[in-house]
Amino acid sequence: MRDLAAKLAAALKERVKGRREDVTVEVSRLAHENGLSPTWVFNAIESNLLEVLHRRRGVQWVERGTLIKIPLNFGMELIDHTADLRAQLQDVQDELEYTKGELNEYRCSVCGAPMSYQDYNVPLSEDVTGFVVTFDCSRCETDGYGTRPCPSDPKFPKIEEYEFRFKEHASEPTWKWSCFAIAKTSMAHQVSIPHAMGQTMEEAQKRLIENYKRIAEPWR
Repeated sequence: MRDLAAKLAAALKERVKGRREDVTVEVSRLAHENGLSPTWVFNAIESNLLEVLHRRRGVQWVERGTLIKIPLNFGMELIDHTADLRAQLQDVQDELEYTKGELNEYRCSVCGAPMSYQDYNVPLSEDVTGFVVTFDCSRCETDGYGTRPCPSDPKFPKIEEYEFRFKEHASEPTWKWSCFAIAKTSMAHQVSIPHAMGQTMEEAQKRLIENYKRIAEPWR
């Protein structure tokens, strides 16, 4: 097949040699003059065989099965313009992946909430400074005291991880009881629940549980 393709290519090249414009030729005549099968020539042209084998400029049909046009640039190496485009697209994709990774550093790794604050010069003591990063979901990361998990974190403390303690205010006319949530686990120690007040112990406890639900609500 390669030998026949080379023979066909040479015959086509000879047709445009020295010409200043494209050449039209009958398929049957081209095949007969070069000892080729007309059917084989038809199939070779129909399948763009020369372009596939040699990555060179081929011919086009003028009248399918009968006439072909041989361009003046026949046999010239084909330039893969899409290669540069593919390379550019790959560069863009790589840049997007890099940017996505950069952006992820500014979002909560658990729920995706955006960063709300960061400081790498927070005084931890008279001689030591540290960092603190907070997110819209209320998650806080720090190398000092104050680390707080994301509400979407499976390890976020449950209400059962707190002990309810009450304090009576006998002299108060309205808010006679306060309810406090005392952490019982290490995760609970990272999330404090605001104390609540009520006319009764039950009301104060109910208000405290409502406080917990607000801070445990996932971001969006």
